[in-house]
Amino acid sequence: MAVSCDDNKDLVEPAESKNSLLIHTAFESSSFIGTHESMEVADYSNKEAFEEVAYPFTYHYGDYVFVSPNFYGDVAKRYQIDEAGELLADGQMTMEENSFPSNIYFASDSKAYISLKDKGKVVVFNPTTLEQIDEIDLLGSDYVIGADNNPDPGAIIARDGKLFIALQQNNSFATSESGAHILVVDESTLTIEKMISDDRLDWVGRPGMQESFTLAENGDLY
Repeated sequence: MAVSCDDNKDLVEPAESKNSLLIHTAFESSSFIGTHESMEVADYSNKEAFEEVAYPFTYHYGDYVFVSPNFYGDVAKRYQIDEAGELLADGQMTMEENSFPSNIYFASDSKAYISLKDKGKVVVFNPTTLEQIDEIDLLGSDYVIGADNNPDPGAIIARDGKLFIALQQNNSFATSESGAHILVVDESTLTIEKMISDDRLDWVGRPGMQESFTLAENGDLY
């Protein structure tokens, strides 16, 4: 015999499951972006995931996931995370052809930056409306090291009204000019102020790897 009581105050309703993990699975010619419940649930399928180019870069900001296509395309996409933790296609931005959109840095709900490595530019855009607002053109500037006319902007960090743009200074696909080089830009005017160089390092701020250029709690840049 089973007995129940509607007035049982200790009765706990089962919580609705919600996806909490963003999973990116990469293959030789394509990849998939999807969400999953937790590490405790072993089974995962790309059935509900979105197909992307091979090896794109993903960035999480608020209720959104942004995907920049690496050198496999020129369209940066945005997905919204719904209440169940599922991804919904939610807009895109088309960059210049063959521009290699890579690192994205979010300054606020109305201002973000995306590096166009192969065009020597940083595009300023609104991450809420996806409007492209402005750009910082570094191609052929006084801050190019080497002969290829492009300082190859990568990871970006903002601090105290300044943008710090890591310049990879590539001289081939896999090598760079000697030294680590960081461009300092006034964030309000987008005016280039100076370049900081350090001979102890090479190739700082690699494409898509924000962790290679970080801001510590005390304000120091690493």
